[in-house]
Amino acid sequence: MTSSKCPICPIYTDVLKPILWHHLMTNHMKLNHINIVVTDIPAAINLFEKHFGFSCSQNRKDVIAVLTNSDEFALVLWSSKLNKDHTVRYPENFHIGFYQPDRESVVAI
Repeated sequence: MTSSKCPICPIYTDVLKPILWHHLMTNHMKLNHINIVVTDIPAAINLFEKHFGFSCSQNRKDVIAVLTNSDEFALVLWSSKLNKDHTVRYPENFHIGFYQPDRESVVAI
């Protein structure tokens, strides 16, 4: 029997999967928050509440907002106005992925 390897992490094979899964479930760090810089805090709040199930727990004068979800994860929205040059800059390939049943569902959002 040959085992298949994960393209992202080659050590993660079918044979090691049960061992590594147990390790991940018992020895992992839980992500607490992510800070995202945006140009329009109210619009971003609306987007994440409407489409992703977040609730705004704090909004500080539309320059910093904290949103939480049922997984106790905090999404911090930071206004670009607080940056030195008032711009939003992300690395070229930065992206966030959300589960959707198909491409059409993503495009519809």
